[in-house]
Amino acid sequence: MNSTYEATQAIMNAETVKTIIPERDINLLSIAFDTLESGSTEDETIGKLVEKAQTFSLHQHGSAVNDFFNEHPEIEGVVIMDGEKPVGLVMRNEFYQKVGTRYGRELFMNRPIKLIMNIHPLIVDISVDIATIGLIAMNRDQNALYDFIIITDDDCYIGVVSIKRFMIELSKNRGKEIEQLREQKDILYKSKLEVESKNSELNEKNHSFENLLDNTGQSFFSFSADLVISEEYSSGCVQLFGEQIGGKKFMDLIEKHVPDDVKRTMLSLLCNVFSSSQTLQQKIYLSLMPAEISIHDKTIRIDYKIIEHSLQKRVMLILMNVTDRKNLEIQVAEEKKNLAMIVKAIAKKSDVKLAIEEFKHFIHERIPVIIASATEPATELYRLIRVHKSDFAQLGLHNTVKTLDEMEDFLASMRLHLNEQNNAVLQAVITTWNADSILQNDMLILNNALGKDFFDKYQRLYISKEKLLEAERKIEAILTGEERSETLQQLRSLRYGNLKNLLGQYECYVRAVAKHLTKHVEPIITGDDLVVDIHIYSLFIKSLEHVFRNMVDYGIESAEERVSAGKNKIGKIHCHITNMGGSFVLGIFNDGYNPDNEKIYRKAIEKAIIGPEDTAVISHEKIYEMLLMVPPSIKNNVTMISSKKVGFSSIKTELERLGGKIRIRSGIEKGTGFEFLIPLAQHH
Repeated sequence: MNSTYEATQAIMNAETVKTIIPERDINLLSIAFDTLESGSTEDETIGKLVEKAQTFSLHQHGSAVNDFFNEHPEIEGVVIMDGEKPVGLVMRNEFYQKVGTRYGRELFMNRPIKLIMNIHPLIVDISVDIATIGLIAMNRDQNALYDFIIITDDDCYIGVVSIKRFMIELSKNRGKEIEQLREQKDILYKSKLEVESKNSELNEKNHSFENLLDNTGQSFFSFSADLVISEEYSSGCVQLFGEQIGGKKFMDLIEKHVPDDVKRTMLSLLCNVFSSSQTLQQKIYLSLMPAEISIHDKTIRIDYKIIEHSLQKRVMLILMNVTDRKNLEIQVAEEKKNLAMIVKAIAKKSDVKLAIEEFKHFIHERIPVIIASATEPATELYRLIRVHKSDFAQLGLHNTVKTLDEMEDFLASMRLHLNEQNNAVLQAVITTWNADSILQNDMLILNNALGKDFFDKYQRLYISKEKLLEAERKIEAILTGEERSETLQQLRSLRYGNLKNLLGQYECYVRAVAKHLTKHVEPIITGDDLVVDIHIYSLFIKSLEHVFRNMVDYGIESAEERVSAGKNKIGKIHCHITNMGGSFVLGIFNDGYNPDNEKIYRKAIEKAIIGPEDTAVISHEKIYEMLLMVPPSIKNNVTMISSKKVGFSSIKTELERLGGKIRIRSGIEKGTGFEFLIPLAQHH
């Protein structure tokens, strides 16, 4: 345990410095000050270490910082300002860790940098001495241990101090610091003699103090360099480990609860702690120890403290069971997902119902046909699973998406190794797929929240295309004249729909993508009212998601750019349908960037789509088509908009299935985009 004497000295010797630090570090700061002496000289202030650092406004976007880091790879961090006042810090490593998460770039790249900056940087007045700053800096959270220290003069920003340079300066002054520590040690020793006179009084209070510790909800134990646990430990340790732990080796105690590689790392770090004579190094080593481990299915948070007991150094572990808190966090996150799914089910009831029906039809009717007829069934199933996963992701059915992720991974592995044995495995696994089982968790949540009859009230009848065709053939064979015509027309209306209505699903999608990218875009659908077989064209329409996504992301300028170019700040994506009789043309254009041949060639070379030698033989229209249809994996900025979804390969597959063609159209007057020429299936 920490001695009462040490706590008393911390209070007696604490002094105040002019700093701005997060509230959570106040207690650490008061403890850190007890080893300092007053009377620092001007030569010991931080001023001689101050360096200039790049600053950004609080309202600049994350992309500005990203560009700066790319242009200056040697720069470790930048300071965020609110006017003349420093309010935040962005370090390179932390910036790329956050941006590199699954949705990091979508969340931060085109939004104000204040969303990703450290809002509690260490800000120190230039008058504060180096030793004081060292203790403050080293008691920061381990994730911020190597962050810049921001320096001010009467609250005005003047620069930063690099931890690397700061450490060098500290090492230069270590002789003086050691002498100060020795003097402090002499003072402590004299004080210890005074404290020993009160031992009898403290012993009387030990029992009540131990009872207090045993009921704090935390467990305590310590060990010295031999890693043998002291006989003095809290009763909570027995409850946690299920045994008496006094006299046991620490590494033996945790052997069953951590992987071998973690165990080896912990052993190495502890050896370094006990072999080092420098407090700073000891704290750095302890900061690398695991902060949480699992013990008997309980999540345990661990804090590590150095204790100087007489002439023997000890490490104390403070363990707290945070299982309930962790479970609560997981439960809250799950509830948020469920609530979002329920809201979408209410707002888009018809879309959810249709997605579920189409998925069931796919699992139970289309898959057997694909297995029997497709040349590469794994590839075709992989593509279609991704289509359905995209639908369910947009509708918030997160449990279903998770299951489809697993199915997708399985199919991906099958695609890589095509052989008879894997084909047999593929067919065996697919026979176990059941749509109701895959949808079960999400349907249970929706039924509990909205009632079992919620979807039953949805007035839509789902009949497979094969059943409809069979019914049509019977009507043609049995009925005649006007009665046959009217009946066939009513029946065929179940599988036919206006092409404009199919495209209408992208109106909300385009607006949502534009909002995410802080752009203003309006979709427009015009042209002929063309009635088509929904079953034939629905997958092609779904594959166009990539075109709409890239037009918003790549084709449409920001509102500021549009206004500067004399355009309306609201961009347009125009879909136009032309009935050609035996075929139809679907044009999708945007009024974004005017074609710039040189810029198009440069961008294509930059993205490695073409080589410099190709500019003479490939038209700018063809290259622009390649740019707009570029797969997400080679885009410069990976965002939610350019994520793991079906791209050009799906469009190409569907066009080949329909016998269609694609051509680029570009011009200052008519806009830039695509025309899809597709045969019109006869109404049977």
